[in-house]
Amino acid sequence: MGRLRELAEPFVAPGPSGVAIRTRLKHLTPADEKVLRLVGAHLGSLASRDLKRRCRDGLDHDGEAWAARKRDLTPLCSSRWAGAVTKASHDQWALARRCQFAHIQNLQAAVRTIRYRLSLPVGAKGGKGAPGGYRSRREWHAKSRRLHLLQDRLEREQADREAGIVHVVRGGKRLARTRHHLPAAQLTKDQWRQRWEAERWFLQADGESGKRFGNETIRVSPDGEVSIRLPAPLKEWANAPHGRYVLACRVAFPVVVENGPYAGRPGGVGAVVEGQDDGLVRCAIRPRVILGGVDDRAAVGDPAGDSGGRSSAAPFLVAGEAPGGVPLDQEDRGDEGQQDEGNEDAEAVPGRQGCSRPPRAGRPR
Repeated sequence: MGRLRELAEPFVAPGPSGVAIRTRLKHLTPADEKVLRLVGAHLGSLASRDLKRRCRDGLDHDGEAWAARKRDLTPLCSSRWAGAVTKASHDQWALARRCQFAHIQNLQAAVRTIRYRLSLPVGAKGGKGAPGGYRSRREWHAKSRRLHLLQDRLEREQADREAGIVHVVRGGKRLARTRHHLPAAQLTKDQWRQRWEAERWFLQADGESGKRFGNETIRVSPDGEVSIRLPAPLKEWANAPHGRYVLACRVAFPVVVENGPYAGRPGGVGAVVEGQDDGLVRCAIRPRVILGGVDDRAAVGDPAGDSGGRSSAAPFLVAGEAPGGVPLDQEDRGDEGQQDEGNEDAEAVPGRQGCSRPPRAGRPR
């Protein structure tokens, strides 16, 4: 009898890298909807322009180039909005680079596997942990042609990576391709255009430590009041001092109280606002308004009882915490990442290291 394997020492697994709490913006007035659409469309156009510039810089981008991008955007919105836009563009480019690297790894694994199986006689049996040869001459011939296809694709991807070229679609590659298959998607041209424009809007702000109500751009007060600092060209729509617009609705983020007489029960909006000592969960909020399309992130304690992934015309407000500086916008959602090719051929090969699937890139809003 063989010896029993020894149990390893216990260890603590790390917790999740981010938390998102979603609530619905209900009872918006027509003026509220108009302002949200104007702000989202204006910032979305700036985000598209900035992402194009970031991709054009490629590997030559540095801190001075980042500062120049922010200076060029500041007169068109504000310093804080420009910072949020440039940071989102930088995160999107970095995520596309990671997806590109994972895609190259998948292609290399597929090429290595097919080349190994082609070297074996037709019909050869596989050993323990190693695949055998192909079952017929017909399959062998088809796989030899596929090998040349994957090699060409791999060379192209490696050349793009060395040159710092990434491929990103603001709004999502899947939705862009849907434009050519509207009958199959059961969409009209106007419906597709509305979804496409909504997916390309941008309305999010980074949490600022020490700032009242999370940050200076999108504020959520303890009583649920939401106010937005309007970009410079839209100051005429302000209904509050200092160029701010206050929404008519009130919001609340259900969270769990840590201690006190209400421990274990849902708390109010104060749980996502810094600077108050009420025993609630603390985090610097990263507010993000989802204006249209499909929200594909799971809801945490949604008071409306809706689950993620449903299409809704009502906008959402997402407050998130990202420990360790990990932006919530880099969660796995969207379709801009490189699609993995050749996974069907990535079988076990002697001496081959495991290859992870590429993460799905995020859609910038």
